[in-house]
Amino acid sequence: MKRLENAKLLEFDQRFAVLSPKQFVSYDLDEPDDFPESLKESFEIVVVDPPFLNEVSFTPLNCL
Repeated sequence: MKRLENAKLLEFDQRFAVLSPKQFVSYDLDEPDDFPESLKESFEIVVVDPPFLNEVSFTPLNCL
């Protein structure tokens, strides 16, 4: 599989940082606007795969 060099993984689980530290960006659904300024408005496509949605984790996504 071809690696997407410009891809980023916004993820809460720090274990993913070991797999691809240059592409890993720490991200918390509880703080949806808290990520590097350099990434804002820089993506052509975003794929979202939440592992589990409940009322607590879904509420911040209502603004998206």
